[in-house]
Amino acid sequence: MKRGTVVIVILLMLGSLLFAQDSYIGGSVGLEYEKSSTGLEFLGGSSDDVIEITGTALNFSVTGANYFGNSSLWGVGYTLGLTKALLAKSGGSSIDVKDLPIATTVSLKGQRKFAVNNNFNFHLGVGASLGFQSEKESGLTASTSIYHIIVDALATYKIGQSISIGLGLSAGTPVYSKVTLKGDGASFDFDVDVKGFYAMPYIGVLYNY
Repeated sequence: MKRGTVVIVILLMLGSLLFAQDSYIGGSVGLEYEKSSTGLEFLGGSSDDVIEITGTALNFSVTGANYFGNSSLWGVGYTLGLTKALLAKSGGSSIDVKDLPIATTVSLKGQRKFAVNNNFNFHLGVGASLGFQSEKESGLTASTSIYHIIVDALATYKIGQSISIGLGLSAGTPVYSKVTLKGDGASFDFDVDVKGFYAMPYIGVLYNY
């Protein structure tokens, strides 16, 4: 009898963990707006040329968060995304973006959950991201890496036992950038002084676990 009671208690505990559904993973699509100014430093020298660019891009991401325990309000959020430029302008003139490569972005952030009710939650995260883009032409490969400090806000609403709809806004500012040129056995690094910001509203479908 006692053994049966212990088994029932254990099953109930496991069930409470299984159906807590604090964590999530899913897919999202977003429209990114960016405004930046860029200057170059090469081999210890500097350039007075500053390029100002505004543009929009389409983003597809796998996004998720894992909270620390059954009722914890704190967790870790993460994103792996692909971004393709749609429009860009510099000095009032349009830039041809159709041949620009797709950028890959990885982000990691500390995250706080605010539970409004059983169906509606709000998630706020702060962290860092790395965006990487590579292009090869005429035997020369140019790779760009940009590190951002990011803030992410996401509201989720349950539409089923394990499925939620998420509506969010991600924003960031660059803190370090680098361009590497490789070709003919040689490699050159440019330190890139990038200033500006990006903002991206997004919508996603999430699986809660």
